[in-house]
Amino acid sequence: TGSPEFLKTLPVVGALSLGKEREYRKHFNQLSPEYFDLKKDVVDYFRQNRIDPKQGPVSWWLTLFLSCLLWVLTGIFPIFYHHYCSSFLGDTWTAWVLLALHVVIHQTVTANLCANAHEGLHFAVTHHPMVWRLMGLIGNVAGGLNSWFWGGGHNLGHHQFANIEPDDLDVSVGGIIRFSSYQPLYLWNRFQSLYVPIIYFLTTWLLRVISWLPLVTGNRGPTITVNALPATTAPWSHWVAQVLLPLVWICHGFVIPFLFLPTNMALFYIIAHELVASMIVALVFQPAHVHGDTRVYACNEGGSEDQPGRKRGLPPVKQNWFALQFQVTREWKVDWFQCLFHAFGNSGLHCQLGHHLFPGVHPSHLPGLRPILHKHAKKHNLPVFFAPSWWAAIVDHVQYLHKLSHVPQA
Repeated sequence: TGSPEFLKTLPVVGALSLGKEREYRKHFNQLSPEYFDLKKDVVDYFRQNRIDPKQGPVSWWLTLFLSCLLWVLTGIFPIFYHHYCSSFLGDTWTAWVLLALHVVIHQTVTANLCANAHEGLHFAVTHHPMVWRLMGLIGNVAGGLNSWFWGGGHNLGHHQFANIEPDDLDVSVGGIIRFSSYQPLYLWNRFQSLYVPIIYFLTTWLLRVISWLPLVTGNRGPTITVNALPATTAPWSHWVAQVLLPLVWICHGFVIPFLFLPTNMALFYIIAHELVASMIVALVFQPAHVHGDTRVYACNEGGSEDQPGRKRGLPPVKQNWFALQFQVTREWKVDWFQCLFHAFGNSGLHCQLGHHLFPGVHPSHLPGLRPILHKHAKKHNLPVFFAPSWWAAIVDHVQYLHKLSHVPQA
């Protein structure tokens, strides 16, 4: 389940908790009879088919081992190039094409590895909390994140309050990007079609800042508060790993390229890796929640049932958590374009509705839940947003942001 009450009990969340209490949460966090009706059908689906909802087609340890092995083998390309290619390729265009091709391949492998970390932080692999922590730590190695704070904040923030400003940091950017026609149209928003790609290219660095900032500030944005360092709720070895494992990412992503590649190639290698990784992450998460059919809501702080509580003009949240998941998510069919560029098609993020309602279910089972979710959506008169492909979802997201660059405030 992805219910707010259950998320608070997870060991992955650790010492994080919700920050300032908001009025709308009193009705929003109450699980409705409709949700329990859906959950009953989902439980019956797994029982009747004799499926363990946390067991994928391949054992977790084999998946993790193969992902790590491919990541290491593709990551040592600078060493391979230095010993076997540099002498006869030199600074030719062939060398640069080879380097660019390697960046795409290695980031495909890295995306698959980070998908494993994402599943671990969502307790979707096995029933053992230690395995969740172990897989979450992959994000420290492959992405330089602090998986404890990112995973806890992602569960408590985005998954509880999707598309609610300011509780969901994914859409709370202080007016820099206009995600809704209800938000004011600032002067700079007229040019967001030009600068949003630049921001998206910085996604991985923004995620790293968000994940490590609690060590300095004691909180993770306006929603999440750090009550105590996780040393109080986890073994010291796990906390040491949180700090030391990103050193592997630094060595792999910065030290090795500069040691074994010419300086100009090393700079290209590092920058290209970050740009490709950032764009993959941004173009998976953002089109799933920001498009022409969905909305961004306000927390209704200080407002009434009929008037938006936020000064920026967003509509207040009136529905409960269950209903909101249908209204702020979009799914798509996995196409050749998605399979070619990254492995997120296997991590369930194309089944965004099922992922938000049941993040603890292994992603390989989410396509099987679609008929059940669609049946309940029709039963309760709730929308289901579906794109024919990942590429179609991206195009719609880009067109929607461009439209918002000139549409007056609603």
